Amino acid sequence: MEDIELLDAPQLHESAHEFRPPDVFRFAITKPTKKIHMIMDLAPMLYLRQHFPMTCPFLQDSPEEGRYELQIKVGNYLAPAGLTRLFPNQIHAVGGPGFRLYIKRGQNRWNDSE
Repeated sequence: MEDIELLDAPQLHESAHEFRPPDVFRFAITKPTKKIHMIMDLAPMLYLRQHFPMTCPFLQDSPEEGRYELQIKVGNYLAPAGLTRLFPNQIHAVGGPGFRLYIKRGQNRWNDSE
């Protein structure tokens, strides 16, 4: 990019534009209304902290020794479900009935395609 020209003109169709703040997984498709609750080992927790730093305030120690919990509302199940596939034996989805169903359906598709 070489040149930038700032125009002092109003944006066309400004009233049709809507700002949607992203959820902790950077999805800004819809308002975060879908509940997830995951219990995980150290490796997925560190992965979340590094790749999705907006999850840090929501990561808590679990009552189980050496485990961590993430309980939050998201706009899309895609990223958290992907984490359960990335760390299949280290993340357990315990909450959000819609989230557990999404993962179960995904596992059936993943098993069929492998």
